[in-house]
Amino acid sequence: MFLRFDNVAVVLMATSKFKGVKTQVNKDIVIDDDFYDIGTHDLKIELGKMSSYKFHTVGGQITLSMTNKMYKDIKTKLLEVAQTKNLKQAHYEFNKLNGLPVNKGINQQKFQLLDELVDELKRHNVKAKKSSFFVRLTRVKVKVFT
Repeated sequence: MFLRFDNVAVVLMATSKFKGVKTQVNKDIVIDDDFYDIGTHDLKIELGKMSSYKFHTVGGQITLSMTNKMYKDIKTKLLEVAQTKNLKQAHYEFNKLNGLPVNKGINQQKFQLLDELVDELKRHNVKAKKSSFFVRLTRVKVKVFT
């Protein structure tokens, strides 16, 4: 299966028969690319200027997380907003995270960012509770075919 977004292409394979081997698939097509198992090699994907994700293994399971750069950029923005002491703006900025893909790794990062945001707000004498921020943990199921 082949997935493409802008200049990023991912070939998904359920077999390892092409690993390290040049294979004649068709008369004019030879597979000579290197394939990696996501279970042993992180896959980083950049989607636009601000979004970048990595598929990686945690506890024997593959998960999706924000890359370190993306996480740090979001954290910086949230901490800047906390310094303004504007709770409404802090809610608005944090709510943007609910547009990210829903996955265990990203959900954990959202809660880490929430902890840091609330701590920073409190440091600036803003009364904030974690429970007042909404964190989307499930994706809306969309029926693809009717």
